[in-house]
Amino acid sequence: MNLNWRASNQLNSNMTVEYQTGSKYQISNFLSWRRDDYNLTFATSYSNNNHWQLSLGINFALDYDYHNQLFNLKNTYSPATGTLDLFTFIDNNKNALYDEYDEELENVKFGSYPYWNNTSTNKHGTAYLPGTAANSPVKVYFNTENTQAPQLKAIHENFKFYTHPGGIISLDIPFNYATVVEGIIALTEKSVSAKFIPMQILNSKNQVIQQVTADIDNEYYFSKVWPGKYKLRIDPEYLNKKDLQSNPIFIPLKLNGDEEFLKVTEFNISPETKKSVKSSITHITAVKALTEVTQPLVNSYKSKITNYIHKAKLKTASILPSNSQNIYTVKNTVFSIQVGAYSDLKYCISKINELSQLNLSDIFSKQVNNFCKIYMGQYTDETTARVAIRNLPKSIKKGGFIVRLQF
Repeated sequence: MNLNWRASNQLNSNMTVEYQTGSKYQISNFLSWRRDDYNLTFATSYSNNNHWQLSLGINFALDYDYHNQLFNLKNTYSPATGTLDLFTFIDNNKNALYDEYDEELENVKFGSYPYWNNTSTNKHGTAYLPGTAANSPVKVYFNTENTQAPQLKAIHENFKFYTHPGGIISLDIPFNYATVVEGIIALTEKSVSAKFIPMQILNSKNQVIQQVTADIDNEYYFSKVWPGKYKLRIDPEYLNKKDLQSNPIFIPLKLNGDEEFLKVTEFNISPETKKSVKSSITHITAVKALTEVTQPLVNSYKSKITNYIHKAKLKTASILPSNSQNIYTVKNTVFSIQVGAYSDLKYCISKINELSQLNLSDIFSKQVNNFCKIYMGQYTDETTARVAIRNLPKSIKKGGFIVRLQF
């Protein structure tokens, strides 16, 4: 007969009674007390021939934390496990290397093993994490609630490491101040249909570094944005496909890590304003004929931007007159390749001049919401446009995308 009794998760008892022929019997009892640091066992047995047996045992693993000069006693350690040796620091100059500009990060806690809960980095930013499973992926979680700033986040969090029995893995983990950026998009008219709107954050080089999709309520958030200067915008390709416009076009962001959460100004989406071809389209096919002169744009730019150019006395490029045989005839609906959009008209014209040096033809610009947008080619279907974009130089193809224009 066997009787097992568990008083708690740490205390377990087992009793066994054996009876044999000839009135022989034996009674045995085994008691196990499991602690965080060690396992204690006690066993007794008695038989009818007055034979007694008592045993006492203790089981533990000993490990030495050389960072804090402490011996660690744990029942989960064994020679078959590995150890993680970590160094955490605040990467002030954002180069992912510890140097004279950085500082050690104290009181970082770790997961995913329960026996790491009481372990944190010391004043030198170091921690010793033993007992990791060998020959299997291990993910480390970081808790910065008790550090000098809860918004400190590990620059690289989505990684796993492997170790071998008895192995020690050393890792330097850079942290920086992260901000959660959140906002909402409003639809100015009931007729506007826009859901799951893609939002983008651009760096100082106008490169998209993060993109998220707004939820069904047109709310969005970026979970981790590092200190720096950025621009927040709605994906322009999405707006072009939907014939929509946003106000503002973009929102400048200047993050220094002081704020854990930042709620930005509301974006408003409305139908794109239609303009006549004569006032909004200037097509330039003979780009080689462009020469710099100090005068306002003529003919095709007789719109509100003309006054702006005249007052600023900018150097602009003369445009071929509207009766030129080289002016391309624009159809009602065409596909084109957008290669730029600029609020500064003078800079827009300089970009057109740069394109002319690449011997590219069929270049034209369109004024939309005070932005000078530069396009290349006019195609009757999207497939032809995609073939054309693949043949563009890498410097142009990288930032170009296909749009549909309606007039």
